[in-house]
Amino acid sequence: MNKNEIFKEIATTIIKVVKEFSLTAEKEVDEKYKTQFANSVFILTRIFTLIKIMVDRQDQSQISDEEFESQILIWQACNSMIAAIQLIRQGYPLEPQFLMRTAIESFSLSLSFYSESDAYSRYLNNKLTGNNSFTIAKKILPELGQIYGQLSDVAHPSKRTTGNNYNEESHSIIIGGGYTDSSSHITLLNYSLLNYLLLTIWKGTELIFYRFEDDHKFWTENSDGTFKFKIDESIKQIVSSIGNDFRTALGAIKT
Repeated sequence: MNKNEIFKEIATTIIKVVKEFSLTAEKEVDEKYKTQFANSVFILTRIFTLIKIMVDRQDQSQISDEEFESQILIWQACNSMIAAIQLIRQGYPLEPQFLMRTAIESFSLSLSFYSESDAYSRYLNNKLTGNNSFTIAKKILPELGQIYGQLSDVAHPSKRTTGNNYNEESHSIIIGGGYTDSSSHITLLNYSLLNYLLLTIWKGTELIFYRFEDDHKFWTENSDGTFKFKIDESIKQIVSSIGNDFRTALGAIKT
């Protein structure tokens, strides 16, 4: 093929990826991962509901500037996670994790306002951003440090992530996403990671806005005003489901 023929073929492929192949992948992924998608929607709905109740509160004088800015950041984080879901459904292997990393940065920044008294003023003066708020946020949720490290390893191009768009069935590098049985473990891994991160965001959001929530799932307040982590029985099934998905996906990768 000459250069013009290659150009036309690739242009046609890109159009088909956007308008046809992605929709086909979405249907296949939705059919196979109904439970995972349902868990994502449920957790996102709980988070959005909590922060919307706070935003819609008539007496806004009861909302501090830090709290108001926190809900904006968490809302932004959840939108990034919805975008990540779209990419998972379309079969993209690494790209969903880029968005997950952005979401966790937004969330960690909001949590830092709760953790340290001067964090908000540093944020206003552009001295605290998402990528340097983890040392503060992980004091409250230690798992954030490890999560961010793993996502950063993927977000920064390296030999570890090269070649993830290779399709063994067509023996070629693919353009865009696309779902096949041979890549199903990657889709499951991304869903597992996304839902675990959503649980983490939900857990932290409930802590930040504890006084606005009347159905606590992760925390109980002690008599001295501190909080104790205690997961509610009603969501243990979701937690167990996510754990099982992780084990299944990682087992397939090792195989």
